[in-house]
Amino acid sequence: MKTLGITLVCLIVNISTLAAAEPKGAKKFNQAMDQVVQSYLEIQEDLAFDSINKVGKASKTILEILKKIDTSKIEGKNADYYSKLPKELATAVSTIAKAKDLSSARKAFYKVSRPITLWASTAKPNGTTLAFCSMADGGWLQKKGPLRNPYYGSQMLECGEFVKFSD
Repeated sequence: MKTLGITLVCLIVNISTLAAAEPKGAKKFNQAMDQVVQSYLEIQEDLAFDSINKVGKASKTILEILKKIDTSKIEGKNADYYSKLPKELATAVSTIAKAKDLSSARKAFYKVSRPITLWASTAKPNGTTLAFCSMADGGWLQKKGPLRNPYYGSQMLECGEFVKFSD
């Protein structure tokens, strides 16, 4: 239980640190990332409902969008994180795109969710909320509404809690 509490505190500290400042020039970046989020949400929902039917197509869409994102005009605090995000996210999405079963897709989803949730803590994409499951030791973005756990699906669909984006 102590480890789970520490993990949640670390997630909140990481999010709070990044959320402190959106870098200069991030507006276009965030607009492009909003398109990434839409496909990410398809993956999250698919996994929450014990499926990988949309994972391949959504992953391909994310990878195409990430190739077009320009980070050259991003400056200031957290600019380094923003600059590295497309590559880090593309690497993680490439892994989930190759998943052949639900278990491997869920493992890969953790690596996709980590960078996107940190970015979202600053950008606060419309219509989304951040959730965390201590049992899975992972967070995710999802559409606002009832909690839908992508790591456990129907076994524990509502396991976890919502985490408030920092202001």
